[in-house]
Amino acid sequence: VLASIIFAGAKARQRVLVITSASSGEGKTTAASNLAITLANMNRKVLLIDGDIRNPRIHHTFGLDNATGVTDLLKQASANESLLDPAIRATAFPNLYVLTAGPAVQAGADLLFSTSMPALIARYRERFDMVLIDTPPMLSMPDARVLGRIADAVVLIARAGKTSRA
Repeated sequence: VLASIIFAGAKARQRVLVITSASSGEGKTTAASNLAITLANMNRKVLLIDGDIRNPRIHHTFGLDNATGVTDLLKQASANESLLDPAIRATAFPNLYVLTAGPAVQAGADLLFSTSMPALIARYRERFDMVLIDTPPMLSMPDARVLGRIADAVVLIARAGKTSRA
């Protein structure tokens, strides 16, 4: 997966990637986390965003609290630069930073459609070599499709023996 992602953007560098799957339980959060760690180990400054704002999980993976995050930033009328840095947290892995989802919300697509989301991603695109966004499954929520519009590419995770071709 890593080689495909790195070489797919050889001419036009892919900096913002949405990681999703068709259904739950296919390993997208694990894949996104492992990809983020691997890229960070290659001396790339990486931001991993938990875009699953209804069922956040990235904070568990990295042992972080989920008190503030994406939902807090998007609820504001306009993104305030002073609030961006405290929301992004360093991990135990050098070069790897995480923006947790924040408190879970049910009206996630409404928040993701806000004008603040593209503005946040634009800022992060400038500050990080790679921005990975872990999203809910595509078939159950529109979030991955919404975020895919502002990303450079979408990585679809399929689990062998579980994900149907349909």
